[in-house]
Amino acid sequence: MTEIGSEYPPQKPDSEVGRDSGAESALHCAALLTGVDEIRRMTPEEAEIRFREWWVSGPAANCVLLVEKLDSLPEHFVTVHFHNRTRPLASRLVTLTATIERLWKNEISFVGAMSRIAGECVLGQDADMPWHRSMDELASLMRWLPAFEHACEYVRSAFPSGDPDIDRVRTSLLGSVERPDRFLAAEERDSFDRSFLEFKTRYAENYARAHAQTVGMIIGTLAETTGLDKTALRNLEILSGFTQADRSCLERVRTIAAWLKNHHCDLPVRRILDRYPRCYCNFLPGADLKLQMPVSDLNVMIRDGIERVRDSLRGCSTAIVAELKSLSISESDTRQVVSLLGRGPVVDLRPRTIEVLNAIIQRQPSRFQFRGQATQPRNSLS
Repeated sequence: MTEIGSEYPPQKPDSEVGRDSGAESALHCAALLTGVDEIRRMTPEEAEIRFREWWVSGPAANCVLLVEKLDSLPEHFVTVHFHNRTRPLASRLVTLTATIERLWKNEISFVGAMSRIAGECVLGQDADMPWHRSMDELASLMRWLPAFEHACEYVRSAFPSGDPDIDRVRTSLLGSVERPDRFLAAEERDSFDRSFLEFKTRYAENYARAHAQTVGMIIGTLAETTGLDKTALRNLEILSGFTQADRSCLERVRTIAAWLKNHHCDLPVRRILDRYPRCYCNFLPGADLKLQMPVSDLNVMIRDGIERVRDSLRGCSTAIVAELKSLSISESDTRQVVSLLGRGPVVDLRPRTIEVLNAIIQRQPSRFQFRGQATQPRNSLS
């Protein structure tokens, strides 16, 4: 759009000087265009000054924006409903901008410009809202579109969270894009933005928590794993040396810990989630369930493995205690074995304890009938 020249208002061509026919119609058109009703009571010269002030205060930029954007709408907005709502306004913009361009270049008078616009553009009050408000609303929508497209891409790319409330908001957002013409209303855009912010906040919190518990906390070797109960792990490793022990639990713990170590991620996941709904490490909550679990669940598995060995020993506790009394076992070793046979917490075990138990069993193996390896570890991810 040509900028306003140094002469304001501009000098009219000689052929236009003194021409005032159609002034009333021009004032009426200018009032409809601007939404300023008092223009009807002004002289054409006063009305032109007011019209120019109005035009450069925002409508000029709006028209340029709409002419550009309405021909290259995103896919969501290429619908019959949206076309029917916006096409009449879009066709008027071409005439409007071309005519006002001529006015700015002094190629046509104010009265002549308004007369041409009134003749070729339907600006009556029979529409849903005044023309100038329709243009403002549509321009606001065009400026909002980049944020809308980002929100749609974010929601579509997000993983199902497993939280019914979060997934309900996601489904609602995806459904709302099916009628884009509703977003011509500012309140509908505001409602969409609020829903998206609610979804994004809760989804990011859910995803970041799962990421931190699973791949964000695992560092170093198995024994150095952050949050892992190292004492319990050492006890399980010692107990797995027991002749009759079920070693499957220790093997599984080691396999999972190795997977977690290999998939460790220390990327700034919360900053990433602000723009994109998943970490760049491609962490997928709920995938590889037999390997992927929080450290807290891994600790539960370790404790379960210990209790399974203790449960087997308790089934032969009478025979074990009898053998302890017949052997020259130190008081310290005896306390450790008795602790294993009891129901209380397990003390820090020593390899010597397992050596004692294996020696007892080897003396009279037929006396020791251990309970079967009953169930899998008590973990919902097994």
